[in-house]
Amino acid sequence: MKQKRLLICLLTALLTAPFVGASARAATITVEVIATFDYPGAAGTYPRAINNNNEIAGFARDTGTGIFGFTRAANGQFSEPLVDPDDTHMTTGALGLNDSGTVCGFFWGADNYHGFFLSDGIYTTYDVPGEVGTQVTGINNAGDFVGVYFDPVTVIQGFISVGGTVTPIDIPGGTYITTNDLNSVDQVVGFYSDSSNRGFAFYSDSSGQLHYPINAPGGKNTFFYGINDQGVMVGGYATQSGHSRATHGLLIFNGPNQLVTVDYPGSSYVVLTGINNKGVICGYYFDSNNNGHGLVARARRTAE
Repeated sequence: MKQKRLLICLLTALLTAPFVGASARAATITVEVIATFDYPGAAGTYPRAINNNNEIAGFARDTGTGIFGFTRAANGQFSEPLVDPDDTHMTTGALGLNDSGTVCGFFWGADNYHGFFLSDGIYTTYDVPGEVGTQVTGINNAGDFVGVYFDPVTVIQGFISVGGTVTPIDIPGGTYITTNDLNSVDQVVGFYSDSSNRGFAFYSDSSGQLHYPINAPGGKNTFFYGINDQGVMVGGYATQSGHSRATHGLLIFNGPNQLVTVDYPGSSYVVLTGINNKGVICGYYFDSNNNGHGLVARARRTAE
């Protein structure tokens, strides 16, 4: 049962991802919603990544207790539910997508959680050697990827795999380190907890140097979920504590000093989860029943 709680904690973190609001303006940046969407028949829809073809990968909650992955084409057409053939607990999540259409994510197998890659209809299981469980959370066009693993003492550890070499992402004093995305030059973004269980975002620059802790003004917990090749990051931050805490989408330009807060009308919970090189963003918002709904938005620079 401890392993199940670990995934629930990680899924909760994923579901506190960042997204976009109806219209936001700060300095010379505007964000506007292009579309909202729901996977047909699902109880909740949670986009997680968007590639440069404006294709989206994510997961949806069925009317029971299960989740399944999906992709959404630029024209709005959905894939059939993505369920890993070794999924034994109705728990498959798509978390990353590159321009060639390779999807990455996780599933709950007979013994634990495992990462997967899906390409041309073929699922390939991936586990970090020697670890208890694995989730693959992002993949770039070179096939480098990031994710998390659970070690034998059930610590959540972020990692990056470049050219087949796995390197842990370590932050002094950090626990539950979650690495969520990487761009074409292997810059990474994610979040972690400190000893007081407060959440902070982190990112690496073009030299590979990690920057942390990052917290949005007024935020009690801050999360990064996506980064594009220009180093623009998306995420979210919570301004209240507790399960129903108010959460705002977050868009970061040129490091943490240029940020845009994004909200959606009628919702107190908005998250941005992915951004491509065209400035197109995916994410989701919660309704009054805490059900997630997908969003597609666009970020633009405007004149001073």
